[in-house]
Amino acid sequence: MSTPILDAMSMLTNAVPGADAPAMEAPASPPETGAAAKEPVKAAYLNPYAKRAAKAAPAPVAAPVAAPAAPTAEDPRIAALSAQVADLMSVVSRQATTELSVQPEPVKQYLAKIAGDSPAKQLEALHNLKASGLLNTPPALPTGATTAPAGAPKPGTAPANPDAAIRAEYESLKGSPILQAEYRRQHGAALARALGNN
Repeated sequence: MSTPILDAMSMLTNAVPGADAPAMEAPASPPETGAAAKEPVKAAYLNPYAKRAAKAAPAPVAAPVAAPAAPTAEDPRIAALSAQVADLMSVVSRQATTELSVQPEPVKQYLAKIAGDSPAKQLEALHNLKASGLLNTPPALPTGATTAPAGAPKPGTAPANPDAAIRAEYESLKGSPILQAEYRRQHGAALARALGNN
């Protein structure tokens, strides 16, 4: 005899588990507690003494080829200084030529040996020789100048009377009593005749 309760039970016992039953979700796992939850994630250990693979050297980079430099304009200050130096060197060269032309040949050779071809060095050496007293040159006189005392007869014009010439020489020495006395001592007789004639 079959009753509804028995029929339901037999169905349950004979049923394949999971065949007719609706699918159930798996219960979520409870949150972990204890040592597993407290332990942090560790980074990988890197041994500092371990041999590492050598890094590949970077490929050499070719140096860029520099373009030829464009000619730059010359600084106007340098150009002005160069022109000024050229002017000064021409003046120094003319001065050296003038100074060396009146020197004797041995002095010219000596200056060429110690100063070379540089006009500035030649002038410097010449001035050093003069300053040390090793080179005494008479001063250059302008054209027509003379070293004779003023009032002395000009060369080539002999006076008619020799006593008059002695008297003129004696008179020209009036500014220096010592020279006048010495002249009187040397030419006393002729001077007495010249002074006695007047």
